[in-house]
Amino acid sequence: MARDYYAEAEAVCEELEGLGRSDVADDLRAAIEGGSTATEILMALRWSLEQSISAEIDLGSAEVKMRSLKEGLDAALG
Repeated sequence: MARDYYAEAEAVCEELEGLGRSDVADDLRAAIEGGSTATEILMALRWSLEQSISAEIDLGSAEVKMRSLKEGLDAALG
């Protein structure tokens, strides 16, 4: 079964919103909505995840899922 990166990203966004981090959720959604091709979208999503994770802000329980999603994107995109 193929991994659904979009669904995972949306689940992370919902969790972030629940943690009061709508700003980070908005950045992730903007990465998805701003792309034209699947590769472009996944690359933008990976970049946004990397920026958020490295910003040293409190991402609460969502950080584990964000790291897992980024690792999956790293593997998929090479």
